[in-house]
Amino acid sequence: MSGIAACEQVQDEFFTALATATGGRNFSTHQMKWSWLPGLGDLVARFPTEITGAGLRPALAEGARLGARMAGIWVNSAVRQGELASFGFKKAWQPWWMSCFPDRMEPVRQVAGIELRVSQSEGLPAGSWQFEACLTSGQSLGRAVGKCLLFPGLSTPGLAGVFDMAVEPEYQRLGIGTAMLQKLGEVANTAGLSQLILNSTPSGFRLYQSQGFQLIGKGQTYWLELG
Repeated sequence: MSGIAACEQVQDEFFTALATATGGRNFSTHQMKWSWLPGLGDLVARFPTEITGAGLRPALAEGARLGARMAGIWVNSAVRQGELASFGFKKAWQPWWMSCFPDRMEPVRQVAGIELRVSQSEGLPAGSWQFEACLTSGQSLGRAVGKCLLFPGLSTPGLAGVFDMAVEPEYQRLGIGTAMLQKLGEVANTAGLSQLILNSTPSGFRLYQSQGFQLIGKGQTYWLELG
């Protein structure tokens, strides 16, 4: 099973691809790599090994010019904060890196009143699959109440990331998240993807663990409000 470095690599590649797919941009400042994600309003630094004022200052100025709402720094937990505090960054949530093998995941369980839809379309990072859990009855027929994304990594064959897992609050704890994960595992296995990684929060840990994901380690993020 791949380690934290592989998880960070796929996350890095996902940010890069997402910026490209959504009209953002990727750039570097003094050995710090950044992605502007206009759909989220975020400017994100992708796993710098050193954090300096020389890297932060021009990037934050560019973020303000682009209209970024937040600036975030994703790092390995072993990387020192450097000058983050002096720029106003605050220590925030930790990505819980998890991994599993899709061929060991359980078969898809059907959820009453829900249809699972899979698509590949423009506006998604290249090669990605979008999964949606859609209502099959009522006035909201066809509305997606759950979503997630499967992104094949670019550097390591067979390695892919699970991103943007979300279920609307009123539809949680009905098995929708589980069914989407199982469908995602089915598609990944058919596509020849041999390992899945994701970053979890404590609230999502039990869901992922129930489907065979194992905790590899934890990272760290820092965030600054720009406007």
